[in-house]
Amino acid sequence: MSELARRVRERRAALGLSQEELADRMGYRSKSSITKLEKGVNDIPQAKLEELAAALETTPAYLLGLDTPCPPPGFEPLPAMVQVPLIGSIACGTPITAEQNIECYIGVPAAWRADFALTLFPAGDALHLIPKIGVLGIGCRRGTSAAQLEAAFAQFCAAHGLAAVCITAAASIDLKAHEPGLLEFCRAHGWPVQFYSAAQLQNAPGQFTPSAFVRSVTGVDNVCERAAVLAAGGTIILPKQAGNGVTFALALRPFAPDWRWQDA
Repeated sequence: MSELARRVRERRAALGLSQEELADRMGYRSKSSITKLEKGVNDIPQAKLEELAAALETTPAYLLGLDTPCPPPGFEPLPAMVQVPLIGSIACGTPITAEQNIECYIGVPAAWRADFALTLFPAGDALHLIPKIGVLGIGCRRGTSAAQLEAAFAQFCAAHGLAAVCITAAASIDLKAHEPGLLEFCRAHGWPVQFYSAAQLQNAPGQFTPSAFVRSVTGVDNVCERAAVLAAGGTIILPKQAGNGVTFALALRPFAPDWRWQDA
């Protein structure tokens, strides 16, 4: 098997694309060309190499093995980190000291200015206080059904241990403003959904996971992360996760708990 065939297959798998989906991105009528390419039976013309690289959200040099390894989807460089104590499982109804409940020390971004971290996995009966401050950024292929979005959302929550009740709104690009599946999905969860133009998304503050393919289709290099940030007025907490033609990202609205009302 050639280096090109191996890298095409591995990159397609990393993006969660089927051979049919990659063929569709390339404008092929069936997956046979992709199958032959991945088996090393066929090579790809030089003129089509850049198009293939864009469809796989990478570079021709990477596909040919002439570049450094392509980062996985959603990869972002780690920020400056500090060590803080991780407070273990909340002892529901059992009084203990904070020192007894330190499991270990973990690294967190210094920008968080955190004194400690919580596992948030209660042991026993407990009251969960979950602020509704999350905004879900959504990207999807045309014609994606509500059921497909629901399945992808369940995977997104499971992968990150996310409590879905934290989400209070959704956002996407205006090209999706009339997608029945997306609108039904948001309506079922009771989320208002806000749509932005490519120009508005392009001006969103922050660093985002770029995609040449997304830019070629929508006019902006990232939809879900940029839309989430604009609607939340905050920052990304969970970067883009892609699979089966759906992308999600989560941004948090500015939030600071204030218990001073108890002193009134």
